[in-house]
Amino acid sequence: MAFQIIRQVTHRGEIRQKTIDVPDDSLHIGRGTSNHLHLENLAVSLNHAVIEHTTQGQYILKDLTKTGATYVNGVPAMESVLQPGDRVGIHYYLLTVSQPEPAGPLILIVEEQPHEKEEPSLGLMPKLQIAQGRWSRKRLSLVLSFVVMAFCLGALGLGREGLFMPGGVSLKHGKFAEECQKCHTSWKAVWKLVPDATCQACHPKTILEPNHFGDRSADPAPACASCHLEHKGQMILAAVPDSHCVQCHENLHVKDPLIPVTTVIHSFTSDHPEFAISQFTPEKKTPDRVRFNQESLLRDQGQLKLNHQVHLAPDLKGPKGVEPLQCIDCHRVEGDGRYLQPIKYERDCMRCHDLTFDTELPEKGVTHGRQPKAVRQELNEIYADLYLRTLPKEQRRFAGVRRLPGQPPTPQELFVDDRVERAEGVLYPPKGKKCAKCHVVENINGKSFGPSASTIDMLLTETLRSSENFSVAEVRVPQRWLPFSRFDHAAHFGIPEIRAKGNVCVFCHKNAEQSKKTEDVLLPGIALCRSCHVDPGGAQAECKTCHVFHPKTISKLSDSLEGPMKASQSAIEQKGVLEK
Repeated sequence: MAFQIIRQVTHRGEIRQKTIDVPDDSLHIGRGTSNHLHLENLAVSLNHAVIEHTTQGQYILKDLTKTGATYVNGVPAMESVLQPGDRVGIHYYLLTVSQPEPAGPLILIVEEQPHEKEEPSLGLMPKLQIAQGRWSRKRLSLVLSFVVMAFCLGALGLGREGLFMPGGVSLKHGKFAEECQKCHTSWKAVWKLVPDATCQACHPKTILEPNHFGDRSADPAPACASCHLEHKGQMILAAVPDSHCVQCHENLHVKDPLIPVTTVIHSFTSDHPEFAISQFTPEKKTPDRVRFNQESLLRDQGQLKLNHQVHLAPDLKGPKGVEPLQCIDCHRVEGDGRYLQPIKYERDCMRCHDLTFDTELPEKGVTHGRQPKAVRQELNEIYADLYLRTLPKEQRRFAGVRRLPGQPPTPQELFVDDRVERAEGVLYPPKGKKCAKCHVVENINGKSFGPSASTIDMLLTETLRSSENFSVAEVRVPQRWLPFSRFDHAAHFGIPEIRAKGNVCVFCHKNAEQSKKTEDVLLPGIALCRSCHVDPGGAQAECKTCHVFHPKTISKLSDSLEGPMKASQSAIEQKGVLEK
């Protein structure tokens, strides 16, 4: 038993309390006699609303009238998750929701509020009384039928097919609104959906198949016209209402998805799950979906050491003295203002963390992004050139002369080896501001060395003369943390409360100024977004606000899979998501 209805009824002049048990998983409400809760007032629709009991134990109220004639706690609600204590209003009826036992039925106490009685002639049009003479009902219906047929034939003869449209077309389709044959096939029922081939005649492959993110969640895929409904007075067909999304996502069945998905979602403000990132591991077919409220599992896998608290300190010292930083000094917004540019060493880091290695060569630094073996080769070339420029006699003496095996090293080799070893001692120590300060050092077997000076110093002293024995771990900072959603930084910077902040980013990224650990994920959770994005009256909270059904280009999707997702690149390509 999922529902129990308690209401007062009048029987032979006596008011009694009546209890109705409904064992079904859905409770239908309306004026029709087939409804579980029959409300007699003529203002109530025949099929007014329904309450559904989901497998997760939630009770979802849906307004079937689509007119906002159902209220939850005094607010019009097209769809809402009911909680004990909620009050549902349907015209003159008030339904109080309760559930004394968590596993028990949902109890609805029905009360009819007092109201002025309407005159019968005003409440409903009186029954049409037609005399049985010349204008009987039969003759009148025949005459009206002939009039309608004559009108239809006349409109077709004059080429005015647009008169038969149930509603206007969208703005971009308005230029051929009178040419029905552009979309509809002649002599076929017009109520059939327009086939995808007709849409793709104008919308080429730049619009991908309607499968979320290339993952074939629906097989076969839904037709274009099943979501983009024309002749409904909708000016922009791309503005799909949430009801179209919910018709699948309220009970989604996905087989072998590429990205783990939530199978029950009704709206952003009711039961949308906490935001999540995908943590990939090479040995797994699908990523681990870690949500922001799973603090023990949530960690940054970027392999780059960074202390935000130090960088955002007001007394931070730079090359020219005290130079406090703001987030936007390193996290720069792209030209259109939506997303952030990837961090680049030469633009964002080198000003404070240069790769110079010798006081005698103050303007000389090694190339960023190279492994120790390549850095050693570069240092050898730099010091060999320095030796020959400072000692030209040595250049003439050793030109074209090869050292035989067993002979002692030449003065040039001794000079270069000594300077290279000293330079590597400057670049790699963990307490400096060079390579090991930001990057993770690994040996040839992929084992990472911790931040203690002893382990790295031992690594340098024992293996520095053979650069093949250790390497710098690959940086895997993602370009987009949430690649399957969209966000506009510039639009949020314009909010007065955010603009009032000196460092605008910390309004949403609240933990950035106190973060000391590299593993911290500093993105805001869903609770912060819901403080502004809430219906009704707040910022947009529709599905299309953040989610894109059709990825616009393959390249952008490919770029978003950098970083932690790179480990599963081959698996993604095998599923046909990416095209090279």
